[in-house]
Amino acid sequence: MSDFDLVKDDEAIKKDVADTSFALNQRQFKGQKLNKFTLGHRIVLNQVREEQDSTEFFIWSTLFCLTTPREKLVELGWDKNKFRGAVLDWADKFVEEDFVQAVKIVEDVFKEITDSKVTTKEGGGDPK
Repeated sequence: MSDFDLVKDDEAIKKDVADTSFALNQRQFKGQKLNKFTLGHRIVLNQVREEQDSTEFFIWSTLFCLTTPREKLVELGWDKNKFRGAVLDWADKFVEEDFVQAVKIVEDVFKEITDSKVTTKEGGGDPK
């Protein structure tokens, strides 16, 4: 099984990004505290994505957004080439085994968002 088999296909992931609002739980990657996924992160990811983007690029881009200060994301988010270069420079610090952990974190973030939306719609009131 390849690393790419660990995640949904590109179209399903892109749909998840388009349909999400917020992830609630605090997470860490390689000892670094991740910011909570917000509507702002979704906006940046939608702003910089291209149809030909790979799932791997999406995973690393998402984690990059969650580790980068908001001010820097504003600067990079409207210059696709700068954003892509920053993601590649950041990802170069990691090894192949880190990708498996990265996939798990991103899947968990989007699962949590989806679960909280279902809870809110079906149960009314506050999400979990």
